Amino acid sequence: MPNESSTELTLVEALNHVTSADPGPADAPDSDIASAKAAFRRCCAAWQRAFKAFFDEDDLDPNDQTMVYLASKAAAPAFCSAMPMLAGEDGIRDFIACTAHGIAIDAISLDKGAHLLYAAQIAASLSNPSARTPRQPLVRKTTSR
Repeated sequence: MPNESSTELTLVEALNHVTSADPGPADAPDSDIASAKAAFRRCCAAWQRAFKAFFDEDDLDPNDQTMVYLASKAAAPAFCSAMPMLAGEDGIRDFIACTAHGIAIDAISLDKGAHLLYAAQIAASLSNPSARTPRQPLVRKTTSR
């Protein structure tokens, strides 16, 4: 099993890189990708604010591996709270993108991620009525006397 403190440092470094990176051209050619990136950046920014607040609250040492681990765990709910709503195709797609990235960077546990992705699957099936199988009308058999 890999060292948890190095995993947490990798998480912190990844989040710092994503949110501080240049967002690219203002007129992105693919608005779907731009939307997903914006949603992901919101989640990462919320995580970073909570992570920083953990250290600022009690003036803790950010070089202490235990505190980094605890701050990462404390910041995870902020990542989830910033996720887009499961409403409409764009929201569902962005929610899935944030969930996948959250799982990849350990801001969301695998167990919780599976539940979130299942909720997205249900929302997607409900938002696209043409993809659903039409219900067959209930026909009662009558017996003749």
